[in-house]
Amino acid sequence: MSDKKTAIITGASGGIGAGLVEAFLREGYNVVATSLSTSRSLTASPNLVLIDGHIGKQETAAKVVEAAINNFGTIDVLVNNAGIFRTKPFIDFTTEDFNALSRPTCWDSFT
Repeated sequence: MSDKKTAIITGASGGIGAGLVEAFLREGYNVVATSLSTSRSLTASPNLVLIDGHIGKQETAAKVVEAAINNFGTIDVLVNNAGIFRTKPFIDFTTEDFNALSRPTCWDSFT
């Protein structure tokens, strides 16, 4: 276990999420990073654990929390950066599109 603080960062495979992973590591944090394809864009290290999966699914969230506790002993920060982006006009949205965008996250069960 480590005396460092631990951050969980969702949507970590690129853009803002990947930048956040780098910044937290640079500031001395342990990081558990997750996204659909985190392991393809980042490299695990002693202070960085990668979890691939859809954070909207309970099993992925459980793996992320377990990884933080098992590897680092604590969770100090959650950056919920994951999001859904639909690349079509609003008038073409289906009921499924709306439901995906408005569905509560699985993090509710951890609070």
